[in-house]
Amino acid sequence: MIVIGLVVHRSRRAVFEEAGGALTGVALEWVEYEHENDVRELVQDLLARRHLGGLLLGPVPYAACRDLLPGGLCVEVIEPTELDLALAFFRATARGWKPTPVSVDTFEPAVVQEVAEALDLDRDAIGCMAFEPEKSPAEIVDFHRRYLHRAGGGYLSPPRCHAWQPSNARPKGVHCRHATSPTPWASPTRAGAGCCAS
Repeated sequence: MIVIGLVVHRSRRAVFEEAGGALTGVALEWVEYEHENDVRELVQDLLARRHLGGLLLGPVPYAACRDLLPGGLCVEVIEPTELDLALAFFRATARGWKPTPVSVDTFEPAVVQEVAEALDLDRDAIGCMAFEPEKSPAEIVDFHRRYLHRAGGGYLSPPRCHAWQPSNARPKGVHCRHATSPTPWASPTRAGAGCCAS
């Protein structure tokens, strides 16, 4: 039986479990993280205890652990897709928010452009910071703050901290609500590596 490791944010595990439920002849070994600074240690632990036939992970965890991965290991980096972004817009709409202005990160500009066109959204009302592994949490927060300040409010959809919150709810800065947090406002540590700040 082939063992495949999956490195996923804990908010996304159910999606991957459902998709992997139809696989046969494969054992899935989960690495579930909440904050990106936990990824490296979790992957190191997985590699120490299991022999893997392959590893699936997104660009954020890949950037965190790529130097740990053995040369012969089959690795597939799963990029955020148009569907992921479209679903994010639908979740915002379901919460009663206008689709724009919004600030996003991790998505490539071409993905943002395609989704904006498909949903008939004003591309200029969508701030976009493509994934760059060397960007610090402070730089990401600064990008979101500057964009939403120029836009006069809105909300943010940053996959790197898995959060959603209208910024005009508290106008002094960018505020996030963690999708899985029971508390109304996420602290920087709950939201992930200081990515969301109040």
